[in-house]
Amino acid sequence: MFLYRSIVFLSLLLLAGYTYASPDRLNNEISKQASIDIKNVEYVLENGVRYDYERVLGLDDSRWQVPSEYPLNLGVIMSGAWVRFNLKNVELSDSEYLLEVSNPGLHNLHVFIRYPGGVIKKWQLGNSLPFLERPVITRNFAMPITLEKKQEVQVYLRTESNVGVLVPLRLYTVNKFWGSVITQNMQYGLYFGVLLMFVAFNLGWYLFRNDSLYLILAADLAVFALMYANHLGLNFEYLWPVDPQFNYVASLFFSYLVAITANVFTWRFLALEDKGNSEIKGMYYVFNVLAVLGIILLWFIPVNWSSYLCSSLGLVVAFYLVYLTYLSYRERAAYALLYLFGYSIAALSACVYVLHKLALLPTTTFIVEMLGYSILFQSLILTSVMILRTKERPHILGFQSQASLVPDSVRNWIAQFSHEIRTPLNGIVGMTDLLKETPLNPTQYNYVRNLSSSGEHLVELVTDILDYESLASGHVELVNKEFNLVEICEQSAGLFTHLANEGKVDVSFQYQNGMPKTFCGDSRRFRQILLNLLNNSIKFSQGGRVVVSLAYTLNEELELKVWDDGIGMTKQQQKEIFLNFRQADPSVFQRFGGNGLGLAICEQLTTLMSGQVSVESEFNEFCCFTVLLPMPAPEENKRVSLDKKTSPLFSPVEKKSVNHASQFNALPKHLVVLGVDDNEINRRVLSAMLNKLGHTIIEAASGKEAIDIVRSGVDIDLILMDCDMPRMNGFEATNEIRQWQYGQADKMCRIIALTAHTLDEHKEKCLESGMDGHLGKPLHLQELRELIDQFT
Repeated sequence: MFLYRSIVFLSLLLLAGYTYASPDRLNNEISKQASIDIKNVEYVLENGVRYDYERVLGLDDSRWQVPSEYPLNLGVIMSGAWVRFNLKNVELSDSEYLLEVSNPGLHNLHVFIRYPGGVIKKWQLGNSLPFLERPVITRNFAMPITLEKKQEVQVYLRTESNVGVLVPLRLYTVNKFWGSVITQNMQYGLYFGVLLMFVAFNLGWYLFRNDSLYLILAADLAVFALMYANHLGLNFEYLWPVDPQFNYVASLFFSYLVAITANVFTWRFLALEDKGNSEIKGMYYVFNVLAVLGIILLWFIPVNWSSYLCSSLGLVVAFYLVYLTYLSYRERAAYALLYLFGYSIAALSACVYVLHKLALLPTTTFIVEMLGYSILFQSLILTSVMILRTKERPHILGFQSQASLVPDSVRNWIAQFSHEIRTPLNGIVGMTDLLKETPLNPTQYNYVRNLSSSGEHLVELVTDILDYESLASGHVELVNKEFNLVEICEQSAGLFTHLANEGKVDVSFQYQNGMPKTFCGDSRRFRQILLNLLNNSIKFSQGGRVVVSLAYTLNEELELKVWDDGIGMTKQQQKEIFLNFRQADPSVFQRFGGNGLGLAICEQLTTLMSGQVSVESEFNEFCCFTVLLPMPAPEENKRVSLDKKTSPLFSPVEKKSVNHASQFNALPKHLVVLGVDDNEINRRVLSAMLNKLGHTIIEAASGKEAIDIVRSGVDIDLILMDCDMPRMNGFEATNEIRQWQYGQADKMCRIIALTAHTLDEHKEKCLESGMDGHLGKPLHLQELRELIDQFT
């Protein structure tokens, strides 16, 4: 049935392609259009003998053929083809245009424009030449054309390609052309950004779980992305613009790699090494050997032969993988149906792609874009299958039971993983924050907002895992200080303004009349409990209400209630809701996302603070979480205004031999900041943020370089120091700087750690080494602004 429907579907596509009107003349009249498709063309094949321009001019008109569709698609041919058409300016003024051939895969492209009087203008283009030699630097081929009023010119093109001769022709005004290029670049940037996020996600899971299957999937998706980028001409533009020799075979090279990685991943995922019969195993190794052999032969046999070999192998492997998944589905293997659906779409798109290259399918928008959409769909399906596969495992390392503690070696490994993933996230989140500050149209702003939201979600996931690991290992210590309850609640509510607005959720706070505002306890842990409960209620109350009520009992307990009129829970779900990595129902993840750690962290923190947490709920009616925390309220005369307290970003350590607060000079409005980080991208992000805020940055790529800059006598107002650097880390560099500054009273300056290490012990180590505060990566522009405003 599936094959039958696929054949019908392809037949409809074939019929749809012939909706283009067959041209009956060569004239393409140009008026005031911003862009027009050049449809009235004729072509002639060289038939094994290379024609030059003079010979083509002398050909009889009967040799020229009219294409049956637009754009001209001749498929894979062994020789070149000539195309001719006329351009006529019907306006009473001179005009400048750009003629674009929208196929970056053309190996050779010769363009001849014949003006009245016999004047000829010509260009030699193609991806056989270095990219920077093009007259117009874009991924497609474009050349400028000036037409005088009422002028008509003849255009001749000779095309040659090893992956199919497709000649889409379009004429643009200059402004329209560059507007189109910018729009396409933004679309492709967003597309490949999403693909790279899938790759990074699977790499992260490989590091976290040490499962090589995630690494293979990341490689598979990366190769798919490179293959599609090469198809679009982006690789030649950005990766190897001066290497046309490799670019000549790059399309086939990546197609072979896709066959290998997809074959290996499917084999490993379906565990066919143990279950597959000898015939299936033999085909697996034969296909891999043929793909490797095809890569080697790219440099030894005619490329046209390689094109047919690669196309044939690609189609066979695609349907072979569909067959394997069908066998697994028939044996009721886990997730085989979802996997079968994903690879069926991939096989169909591969078939459409190859048939289009062979000129057996018409050129429609759907057919041209199908490969790109299928790769994105494949990334989503495969990653989802891997996540579902992981969720079904009975135990996750370090979270087997409430009683088991995480070993220190695992804890250190998780902390290092957090550091490694926060470092690239610093570039993503930081650049996104900066992009928000630039002029954007509504569509662009929506793209940037979605990208920012995805990055923040990944940060929250890493933070939750690290927090839960710290609780499970017993490394969390409470810090009891006075704090203003109302300020904590207002700040927490402000963080969810955007989420509440998106879900149309009304959030309100209610305080017991006469209750104290100031309490003595761990404000950070209380805030974490409140944030997790708020996030949970807002997420499940789309279009509803969330009410946060606070009261102080006679037993000196702070009572926090978070009520919502969302989806609610059953009695059985209420019993399990505080278990780690547990959600009320499997469908909850599909509808609302999340990692199942938020409420488990709330329960752990409440227990740590000698409190209690409970839940009351009615299914599809309401849900109410209640937290009781023993928390004394100080006497009235002991209350402190938080406006006069020292910011937690700058907390001098009592044991220091020098009183930092008295040694620092008053800071000017415009600061000179020394940014120390061994990662170039992080330095670029910090530099862009400081420039945006009107400050000057001096960059240092190592601790030793930072020390040399400080000792040179340059006036520095603030140092932002990375902690984890090779050879000399940030702690050692800070110690050296402080020793030198103690003898130079006028050179004292604040040193703030800017690091991806976020555990409490790392923050304490920062203060002990002589630093004055801590900022965690990824860094937000607003956080940096608040830090500097505090000092100035």
